[in-house]
Amino acid sequence: MDQPDPKYVASSRASANFRLSLKIATVVSLAITLLSLVGLLFPAILEFALRPRQFPGLWGIVSAPWLHASPSHLISNIVPLWIGLVLLLYLYPSNSLRAILWIYLGSGLFAWLVGRDAVHLGASGLVYGIMGFLVVSGFIRQDLRALSVALAMVFVYGYIFWGVLPLADAVSWEMHLGGLLCGASAAYLGRFVDRPPMTRYDWEHDE
Repeated sequence: MDQPDPKYVASSRASANFRLSLKIATVVSLAITLLSLVGLLFPAILEFALRPRQFPGLWGIVSAPWLHASPSHLISNIVPLWIGLVLLLYLYPSNSLRAILWIYLGSGLFAWLVGRDAVHLGASGLVYGIMGFLVVSGFIRQDLRALSVALAMVFVYGYIFWGVLPLADAVSWEMHLGGLLCGASAAYLGRFVDRPPMTRYDWEHDE
C-alpha cells in the first residue's frame, strides 16, 4: 500500500484544491436546498419529478435531484451529499466532473427505464453514486489515503447501502441502485487517473 507524498498533501496546491472543493460543494448543496424549499412551498413544481417510462417524465432525469418531498428528506440527502462532494472533488479533481455527470444522468436514466410507476425525486441517486465511487476507488487503488476515506464512508454511512434493496415503497431504490452502479463503474474506469505522488521507503524496494 503506497502512502501519498506528505509534501504533496501539505502543499499550497493541495490546500487550494481543498478550499475549492469546499466552495463548490457548498454552492451546489445550497442551490439544491433552496430549490427544494421552493418546491415545498409551491408543490406544482413537483410536476418536474421523474416518472418512469413517461416522456414528460424524462425531464425528471435532470430536475429530480433538485427537488425533495419533505424537509427530512432534504436533510437526509444534503449532509452526505456535501461531504461526498468535498471528498470526491478534492481526492479526484481530474475525474470528478466526468464521474458526477455520469452519476447525475445515469442514475436518473436507470430509474426512468426500470423504475416503478411512481414519482421519483431527490438527490439520493447522487449520494449513492458518489459514495459508491469513493468506496470502490479506495479499495481498487494502492493508495492509503483513498482507502482510509473508503473505510470511513463504510463505517459512517454503510447503512445507506441497504437503500438499494426494494424494502420500502416510499424509497426510490431504483435511483439508489442506478447511482451506485454508475459511481462504481466510474471509479473502475478512472482507476488510473488522479494518482497523487507517492512516497516509497528504502525498505520497500527489492534488493
